Amino acid sequence: MVWLKRNLQDMTSLLLPVLLLAILGSWLSIYLEQRQQQFNQQRIQQSLDTKAVQLADAIAEKMTIYQYGLRGLRGVVLSAGTENFAYPNMLSYSRSRDLNMEFPGSRGFGVIRKVAQAQVPYFLQQASADRGQEFKLKQYAPHDHDLFIIQYLEPLADNASAIGLDVASEKMRHQAILLAASENKAVLTEPITLVQAQNKKSQGFLLLMPIYRQSPVPELPDLRYQDLFGFAYTPLLIDEILSSIHSSDDSIQLEVVDLESSLGHPFFVRTVANTALTELHSETEFSVFSRNWQVRLVASQTFIDQLGLQNPKSVFYTSLGICALIILIIAFFQLALIRRLQLARHRAVLAAIVENANEAVIGSDKEGRISSWNTLLRNLAVIRSSAASHFLMLTPSST
Repeated sequence: MVWLKRNLQDMTSLLLPVLLLAILGSWLSIYLEQRQQQFNQQRIQQSLDTKAVQLADAIAEKMTIYQYGLRGLRGVVLSAGTENFAYPNMLSYSRSRDLNMEFPGSRGFGVIRKVAQAQVPYFLQQASADRGQEFKLKQYAPHDHDLFIIQYLEPLADNASAIGLDVASEKMRHQAILLAASENKAVLTEPITLVQAQNKKSQGFLLLMPIYRQSPVPELPDLRYQDLFGFAYTPLLIDEILSSIHSSDDSIQLEVVDLESSLGHPFFVRTVANTALTELHSETEFSVFSRNWQVRLVASQTFIDQLGLQNPKSVFYTSLGICALIILIIAFFQLALIRRLQLARHRAVLAAIVENANEAVIGSDKEGRISSWNTLLRNLAVIRSSAASHFLMLTPSST
């Protein structure tokens, strides 16, 4: 207890700075960990946003490629004449294009004919004669407005089930037809299920480009519709479009949404191998042929690992280790200083004891030579020296 009281001040002067530094080091480590977490979140979000914009731009750019094929087909129809265009012309155009190389994602190019209800028997007769085989009409449901029948679609091998289909017998296709005809521009349908790809529900589209009989095209929508010959068109599948885009990343969950669709959910979802982190996501909207689409990306752990971000826990432990090392160094020097002060105090106490002792004290070195003495001895030496001198003065000189 006595030792504790005697050394309490020294222990306090040693432990208090160490404790304060430990608290400061812990706070700093936690702060740096949180900063690293925030930095990682920002980096992940920036990467996701960049990916989303890149993918949206790539999809929009890829979709514009298909209209070049449609323009070429429309030019062939107009060059041959709308009343003279026939199956040989369609085959010739189809064989002049490399579908997989020029238009990846397209199932082919074809022509949709506008046919009034009263002209259906005549059209079917002419179409059968054109192909040299019976041409059958197919409909989703009967209706009383004009028919828009797929007359040609090449290559035929992948699209035979679509030949003869009245696309106006289905509501979403019919709406796109009327919009394209009235505005004289290429229009994309809502997400639909292609008859030639029934296993890919709501992942297909028709890109329609109107063909008018006369040029220039009439200005009024009603006159345009009356002058409409039909459409150059191409059926598309979103998964085949995305597979041809290099911006796509398998470490990110991808969702593509038609914001104006009646589906109410993404028409295409590509999941990731490991769990998607739904709190880390990015959305980008873009317009494509009169449709408003949205690309949604959700990060996975694989995507985060690829960014090479520093683990916040490692920052915490590294900072904590550095602080602990600094504390140890400071404590070492402080302890050495305290030991020096204690030694100096101890020497001062011993010196005071020796100096005030009631006995003569002599200090000597290792060789036995006197190196110091206390006050009492010094006073004794002075007294004896004075007595000796007095004695010498009283002693008579010899004669």
